[in-house]
Amino acid sequence: MTVIQKDAKTAPQKIVCISREERNEIVTGIRSLAEKINADVLVAADPANFSYVSGVMLPYAEQYGTPRSAAVLSDTLTVILPNEWSQFPTDQDRDCSLSVYSAREGLFTDALISHLAALLGKAKTIGIDRSDIPVGFMAKLEKALPDQRFVDISDELKQLRMVKTKAEIRMLENAIRFVDRAAVAALNHSEGQPCDSISYYMWEFAERIRVHIGEFGGSGSGNITALQGSDMRFLSKSPTGHMKEGNPIRFEATGHHLGYWAYGTRTFHIGEPSPAFEDEYNKNVLLKNEAVKYLKPGTKAADVYAAVLGKAKEINADFFKEAGAGHGVGLNEREAPYLCPADFTVLQEGMVVLAIYAFGPDKELICSRDTYEITADGCRLMSWYKNYDKLYVINGTHARHG
Repeated sequence: MTVIQKDAKTAPQKIVCISREERNEIVTGIRSLAEKINADVLVAADPANFSYVSGVMLPYAEQYGTPRSAAVLSDTLTVILPNEWSQFPTDQDRDCSLSVYSAREGLFTDALISHLAALLGKAKTIGIDRSDIPVGFMAKLEKALPDQRFVDISDELKQLRMVKTKAEIRMLENAIRFVDRAAVAALNHSEGQPCDSISYYMWEFAERIRVHIGEFGGSGSGNITALQGSDMRFLSKSPTGHMKEGNPIRFEATGHHLGYWAYGTRTFHIGEPSPAFEDEYNKNVLLKNEAVKYLKPGTKAADVYAAVLGKAKEINADFFKEAGAGHGVGLNEREAPYLCPADFTVLQEGMVVLAIYAFGPDKELICSRDTYEITADGCRLMSWYKNYDKLYVINGTHARHG
């Protein structure tokens, strides 16, 4: 995060995730879409695509279900926002015009469409992002603009977003480090009590991961859970009980650095693991290492999955096929490309992907999720905060907060 102040005494702080100069590289690619489809203007209302087109990050916008904002890109950029979000472009040092609506204009959906119609009334061809946009929203917009031609640019935006700029990779690497550090810091809170060996409840472990994401510099967190023992058969569920000697632990947590998401998953063990569990953990590492061999430009996403599946058969590892071998991260916590049998995307330099779940001896889902940047000659580990090639074993507790 960079803080810019024109006058330290009077000017408000500007929170800049990606500078205006760095934004130019992203915007140049987006403008090429308009030329490709001969559109007068491009519109993005899906929260992640809104942020991609405008550079403005909004708080929890994806949780509303129906768009509350829109980015309109022609020769200039205009963002339509509800009044309570209207300060964000200024705070984030974005060069754009503002069209602000308030609750007095009626339902936010109708107000947003009214402002869009006013901005787009003179356009002939409108390239619009339809991803995750409700059918009813589009129907109302088309009714408000009956003489305009709409062209769906969802797939093109997806293709652009898959290949990250260096600035975006920097944001993602920060987010990944915050989540990884948060989990280790939360483990360091284990506190001994006279009544049991580890008096540390799983819900508290999950909560402290959330708190530490923010303390280490994250700007928000998503879904977080912490599982142990037989609960690890689930991808996610409410944490139960306190840490128990002899149990494996897995956490699932997402967090972002000013809009750019990390997806963290790590597996630990309380006390010395059984040989069977350690063997399955080591097999999971082998599967991940096999995937890494294929994370390079020119490889199809489906071929990475096939390589992991083949390795699982070779070493007799119980690979959790339903989760695939990984997926991308960016302005969403889960996005293309998907390392699964149905995705034939060819990996390119600048893509960011993560990987792999396998089963433990009692059907626990084991995962130590690492994130990689596809480089010119292979891939680069972005989740470098700690090496998880060996199982992280928790031995003992201490009787103080730490």
